[in-house]
Amino acid sequence: MTEIERADVDQINNALNPQAGKSKPIAVLASNNKRYLLKKQLVDLPNSSMFDEDSVFMQELLVYQIAVYLDIPVPGFAILNIEEEFIDENRDYLFSQHLKPGLYFGTEMLPNVENNLVDNYIQAIYHGKPYIIKSWNTYYRNVVNSDMYADIIALDCFTLNGDRFTNEGNLIISSNTQKERKVYAIDFGHCFFSPCWDANKMALFHGLLDAKTPEDYQEFSKCTVRALLKNSVDNHPAQGFGQIFRAMESNIDFSNGNPFNEIVTRISDISDSTLSNMLKSIPSEWIVGSEIQLDMYLHFLSRQKLQVQSMIDIMNNLGAFSNSLGGKLQWQTDTVSGMQL
Repeated sequence: MTEIERADVDQINNALNPQAGKSKPIAVLASNNKRYLLKKQLVDLPNSSMFDEDSVFMQELLVYQIAVYLDIPVPGFAILNIEEEFIDENRDYLFSQHLKPGLYFGTEMLPNVENNLVDNYIQAIYHGKPYIIKSWNTYYRNVVNSDMYADIIALDCFTLNGDRFTNEGNLIISSNTQKERKVYAIDFGHCFFSPCWDANKMALFHGLLDAKTPEDYQEFSKCTVRALLKNSVDNHPAQGFGQIFRAMESNIDFSNGNPFNEIVTRISDISDSTLSNMLKSIPSEWIVGSEIQLDMYLHFLSRQKLQVQSMIDIMNNLGAFSNSLGGKLQWQTDTVSGMQL
């Protein structure tokens, strides 16, 4: 199990605050001398009201642990504490950001993140520049770990994270001192189709937990893939997965067989005890549904880990992978037929 860092928030650095994203995370320096983007639970909406993403911290910490377990590149992360004294010293600003004493989730800030270049590409795509798609795909191809795109897509299927497919802020590229460009997956707070624990989330979980037959499981996979297709395009449904998904999938290599084989096997092999330990590491104040919530997440993930193969097969049938050599994907281990009914 990954040891989760804990630290106090010591300073705020407004100059480093990112402008993208709904939650507008805050750049801070922590007591361990690392810089983090501190996530917020209360999000300002365009109509001047606030929305309480009551499970965003819990889901961030859970899925970051899963990503590390699967060797998927993510930045460092920590549980950050804001003390009463810190609030008193920064009261006006923190009040405007809806922050109070307590525990928050923080993502470590990476060096040399290419945010501005991504913004330029996105603007060009939105304005219909005909040459830009090739350049956009090359931008994501020229990284030292392009083999991770298949792994990231599989992780997003496992955790139902359609937010990344259409949000350019959830996949970042950072350069190290050797000028090597590396891709990282970030932002898992909107996994399982929402950042909240509510009736809709419980209904989603029951859709899988109540499955009894292979047909039930297949129908659940179809429904979740349809939900990922937020903007379906006539005759080209896979384009509806979003621009970021298309950038990833266009850089997946199928020439040596099914590139999802290894990651899907690793996901299906995650033990219930490992998942349980990850859930137990989450601070109790981030669990709004008590033990019932933890229990449902555990049982859902225990079944969902065996649905990833089926979801990728459905996506492949929709033409989601442009480099695929055609036909059905060949799997080393049939996790679907191995499911216990």
